[in-house]
Amino acid sequence: MVYKFIYLARRAADISRAEWPRTWKSHAIFASGFPALEASIGWLRYCNRIDTADFPGLSQDHDGVGIAGAETLEALNGTGFSPDDRALIDADELRVFDMLTRHFTWYCTESTVIDGPRGEVALFSFLARRP
Repeated sequence: MVYKFIYLARRAADISRAEWPRTWKSHAIFASGFPALEASIGWLRYCNRIDTADFPGLSQDHDGVGIAGAETLEALNGTGFSPDDRALIDADELRVFDMLTRHFTWYCTESTVIDGPRGEVALFSFLARRP
């Protein structure tokens, strides 16, 4: 079984859309240096929002989607961090995002419908909540 986390990222207020991909990647590089994450996450993908008029009605509420996969849920949820490491990760998350990732991350399991290699592109669509 593959466990996943999915989060809908919004950048911190002082980061422009142009700076966003580079800043988000810098967080991934920083976080990957911690032993609690380095060897435990099987794969990670960051998907940037498309800013184009070609998709009318496309939501601008979030700047991207982060997805990771691992063999255990503990590998994804950060339970292996020491309190000092957790404080460092939290500080970097607040540098990059509008809030801590634990407030906008969902955990799930994957059920493969059609097996094959991962592709080069992912498209996510989200339904709006009813009023």
